[in-house]
Amino acid sequence: EVLDPDEKKIYEIVQKEGKIKQNRLVELTGFSKVKVSRVVKSLKDKKLINVEKLGKTNLISLRKKG
Repeated sequence: EVLDPDEKKIYEIVQKEGKIKQNRLVELTGFSKVKVSRVVKSLKDKKLINVEKLGKTNLISLRKKG
């Protein structure tokens, strides 16, 4: 599946970190909260990441293949 540059940036950070809070992705990418939310939703829809509710933020992790 082809990722746009924003998706690729966030996917690579999640890949490197293992599990990461969504608000931390905002800090690391410099993207707005809205943009990070949109990209995270897109990656989730493509079944590349898992999103777990964690208090007021989300915990993002890579989705296992299979």
